[in-house]
Amino acid sequence: MMPTALHALSVQPSVAIAGDVRLSSAAATTRAKSLPTCASKALPLMSLVRAAVSSLARPSAQRQIDLDIQPEHATLRPPVQPEPIAHALLNLLSNACRYSSSESRIRVRSSLQWADGAQHVVLTVCDRGIGMSRSHQQRAFEAYWQGPGVNAGPGRGLGLSVARELTDAQGGWLELRSALGIGTEVDLWLPMPLSAGRSA
Repeated sequence: MMPTALHALSVQPSVAIAGDVRLSSAAATTRAKSLPTCASKALPLMSLVRAAVSSLARPSAQRQIDLDIQPEHATLRPPVQPEPIAHALLNLLSNACRYSSSESRIRVRSSLQWADGAQHVVLTVCDRGIGMSRSHQQRAFEAYWQGPGVNAGPGRGLGLSVARELTDAQGGWLELRSALGIGTEVDLWLPMPLSAGRSA
């Protein structure tokens, strides 16, 4: 099915969207324990996504990011603290940029899914980079582990580990799919009240 709400963005680092959470460009490598406690109310899904995209550090900030956020999902408000989830999404985007060529595009798409008898909104970060073997996928969420073929730039091997910790703390989880030479997709699952999905 063709996307109905595709937005191509080429953004600068540390650009804050009015009313959104603000993240520093260094957030992708910041440990979870250094995040300030966020008492902000739930934000619309699109605001969370834009906050993460706008916080990408150079050179990732110059990458083409396609936002395939369905109109009926854009205004949904997952009952989570916005800053940790935006940080988790930022880590996923940073990894996607790091493990793919500068000419390839990164895509973020949304969907509503059921799991464990409950409704969830799912954000999927897709890249068409080097991908991972099955053995590497088994280690992808290990702290300080880095796969081969990393693009230039410092890295600590904490991106996926921190993203999973932050997402788990908000009642969600991450799922990863990858194939060598094809690319990687990571799903970020967030709980969603049933009434919100029905009203969208």
